Amino acid sequence: MDAKGIINYYGILRILKALEGHGFTQKELKRITAHLELEVERGLFCSQSKQAA
Repeated sequence: MDAKGIINYYGILRILKALEGHGFTQKELKRITAHLELEVERGLFCSQSKQAA
């Protein structure tokens, strides 16, 4: 796993922990996790930063 992958993984864990703190159920968190895993596999989180012209 490269640095971006580690950062994405850590970010996902933080999001899930925050959602759990706001009362999301384990079933909802599992559903969200599955959706996020699909997005990461598709590379939707790996966008390149753009510089202003």
